[in-house]
Amino acid sequence: MSAGMAPTVLGEQHDGDGCTLQLAVPAELDCFPGHFPQAPVLPGVALVGWALQLAAPRLGTSAHCGAMEALKFQHILQPDDRVTLSLRHDKAHGKLHFAYRNGETAYASGRLVLAASQGWQTDDRVPTAPRLPEPQPIAELLPHAGAMILLDALLEHGPEHALCSCRVPAAGLFHDADGNLPAWVGVELMAQAIAAWAGCRAKAAGAPVQLGFLLGSRHYACNVATFAPGSELLIEARRDFHDDCGMGVFACRIEAPGVLAQARLTVFSPPDASALFQSPATEPSHG
Repeated sequence: MSAGMAPTVLGEQHDGDGCTLQLAVPAELDCFPGHFPQAPVLPGVALVGWALQLAAPRLGTSAHCGAMEALKFQHILQPDDRVTLSLRHDKAHGKLHFAYRNGETAYASGRLVLAASQGWQTDDRVPTAPRLPEPQPIAELLPHAGAMILLDALLEHGPEHALCSCRVPAAGLFHDADGNLPAWVGVELMAQAIAAWAGCRAKAAGAPVQLGFLLGSRHYACNVATFAPGSELLIEARRDFHDDCGMGVFACRIEAPGVLAQARLTVFSPPDASALFQSPATEPSHG
């Protein structure tokens, strides 16, 4: 990730194949103006990036992963918050286990598969709706702003489905040192496609775009470690389940020549998101 996205390390302890770090969330992180303009929240995907980047020099692990397992975002982190990150390298299975906590409060956790996956071979295609005559600008559909808008346009949408595009830029908040976009950022692209679907529904109803929160994914897999600059990605989201309280499950995929990523994301869009900022709440679904 860019230098403007790094946490502050306050202290650390090492123990064999693991380590524990005390972190502070800098108020000046580059993501906060766009995530979200109404109330700054650390994107859940940044916690994945922090785990990988902090583990690499300390545990000798890869800074990339091709899959994520049991991914959970349980509470939001905001500017100046402090949290403890526990890392453990499971060498036998090539996985990095991470967990963010503050006392008894769990913020996020998961298992990162450090070797790139071969991808999923499946016929579970996301059904498509007729293409829009012209791609629709994405900004008006998302609660994000500025550099945190990672998608370029809405190409299709329907009652159960949205298809978005992203031409990978040469630089960005989450790019690695080689100028590539890590595959783990795919979960954020998927979450923003879900947000675009929700934004279409809100616009059709004459309602404002609402904040949403990513609760997690049982399994995200991508057959490449990074998305190269200039790659034309198609990001699809299909609603599997959605209730009146704002809970939802979406089947998502990212495709490009030689690229396939898939996951099912569980999300939550509360009627009144402001209540979530008064006490620990869930990590945002649109990023």
